This record gives sequence, C-alpha cells and structure tokens, in this order.
Amino acid sequence: MILQKKQWHTFRVALTTFMMLSAGKGVAQVLVPDLSQNRPLILMEEQYQQAHYSLAAQSAREYLDMTAAEQVTGKRKADINKAKYYMALSGLKADLPGCAEVAQNAIKDIDDVAYDQRIGFTLAQYYFHKENLVAAIPLYEETGISNLNNTEIADAKFELAYCYFNNRQFDKAEPLLLSIKEIKDGK
Repeated sequence: MILQKKQWHTFRVALTTFMMLSAGKGVAQVLVPDLSQNRPLILMEEQYQQAHYSLAAQSAREYLDMTAAEQVTGKRKADINKAKYYMALSGLKADLPGCAEVAQNAIKDIDDVAYDQRIGFTLAQYYFHKENLVAAIPLYEETGISNLNNTEIADAKFELAYCYFNNRQFDKAEPLLLSIKEIKDGK
C-alpha cells in the first residue's frame, strides 16, 4: 500500500511537471495605452485637456499619418474620427495656419453629430474672435446645442446675437438676447 502511494505521488509530480513544461509561452492581454499605435491618440487627449493645443494637434497629425496606410476597421474609424476632432479643435484654439480649413474638412469627414456640433461651435467662435462675423453667423445657426453645456449655449446665443446686431438684423438679435437671460436665470 505504501508503495502504491509513492508511485501515485511520483506520477502526479511527473504529470504536473510535464503539463507545465508543455504549456509553452503564456500570452497576456496588452493594455490599450501600451499599444504603440494608440500612444499618440492617448497623448493627444491628455495634451488637449492640459491646454497644450499645438502639441495635441501635432499628436493628432502623427496618429492620422500612422493610420493612413492601414486598413481601417470600425474601431479604428472611431479613433480616426476622434483624432480629426481633436486636430480641428486644437488647431482652432492654437490658431494654427489653415486651421479653419482643417475644421471645415473635419465637419465634412466625420459622421458623428456630437463631434460636428462641437467643431462647428468652436469654428464659429474662432471666426467671431477674428471679427469675421459674416462667416460666424451660418455656423452658429447650423450648429445644434444638444452637445453644448449651458455656458456654451449662452455664449453661442450671445455671440450670434452680437453678429446679428452688427449686421443690423435686430429682429433676429432680440429673441436671442431674451433667451440668454432665461438660460442664466435657470442656473
């Protein structure tokens, strides 16, 4: 009986050793930030959040250049749209050369309503601050407010009312100014 127990124990040790050695190399999942193709995308978001707009635009361009030669899957398409979105916003906020054209192209290329509205709003503000009020008006009119917070909505309405007022469209400016008062009172 003792001999059987020793044989059984030896068999279990040998079997365990064999299984461990034959398992081969173990494979683990790699975290998304650690994937080399995602680093510029993650870096771009961090730079934008820290108001380093020129760097964020540069990281977005780097990411888009990397993905240009690849075949685009659904997930990659969403990441490409995100990079175009951040490149447009960063370019406008940093006042980079050609940023208005980049933003207009992004609005055409991206098929995400939220991104389009945010880019349209930022582009309208860009024109407003550049005192190109005629170019700002259609952007403010076309851009929806569903993806803006109350402060941004109030800013958009005030800036559009200002544009109307300077273009002597007083009948369009007055209701906007009244709606701003309602937004501010509702806080």
